[in-house]
Amino acid sequence: MTASAAEIISAALKEDVGAKLVGEKTFGKCTIQTLQDFSDGSALKYTIGKWFTPKGFSVCSGDILPGR
Repeated sequence: MTASAAEIISAALKEDVGAKLVGEKTFGKCTIQTLQDFSDGSALKYTIGKWFTPKGFSVCSGDILPGR
């Protein structure tokens, strides 16, 4: 599993210039998270969004497949 960067770049190349993907199916992290630090030293990590390609495919669903 990758953190999402590989899937996002692959999707951009595939959707924008028609690049053919080769290799194994991967799944991205899918979520966009942020970290809020507090003055007492604690922190809260929470989800603020999800990654989708411009054509609406989710990077975590396996929609970005080689050969598709």
